[in-house]
Amino acid sequence: MNNSFQPIQILQDAAAKCKSGHLQITANQVTWDLYFTGGMLENATHSLQSLATMQHYLLRNNQESIAKIVPNVAKNVPPRQPLLPSILKQLGQKNHLTADEVLSLKTDLIEDALESYLWLREGEYHWRDDQPLSSHHTTIKGDDCFIISNLLDNLIIRMKAWQKLSAVISSPYQRLFCANPALI
Repeated sequence: MNNSFQPIQILQDAAAKCKSGHLQITANQVTWDLYFTGGMLENATHSLQSLATMQHYLLRNNQESIAKIVPNVAKNVPPRQPLLPSILKQLGQKNHLTADEVLSLKTDLIEDALESYLWLREGEYHWRDDQPLSSHHTTIKGDDCFIISNLLDNLIIRMKAWQKLSAVISSPYQRLFCANPALI
């Protein structure tokens, strides 16, 4: 367990050292689970993400019929399996989503988890080398891992945009959308 907490540095270190395993972060009674393979991010979730989170991103991508079946798919997830990655895998395996749609939804969910993680200023974290996500059998065949620096670049730009708007916006839950962030 560590008390010194620098979220960006923690991710960059995992990437630079080509780590594989499970990084778990706890802060304010929320838990983030980040899974790495060879220094690349395989998946990221946090304990406040729910079926509603997944449905939100499906609806945002005009996939209303898929959003409606998510609760039924969730019933098939075995106990002790990560919920959202397991649902995502099933949606792909049962051809409810194409490989590109699975990757897009996975990216949305990972960015959702990492965005809140990056705002943390304190927390505890520990690394488990023996627990990659693939040990839970929830990885998707042919699925790509994510390069940390690419994800961080996009999320840092988003954070800076939020900071510019802090005088006007009081909560990230307002979920404002700007098609061209350069205008902010």
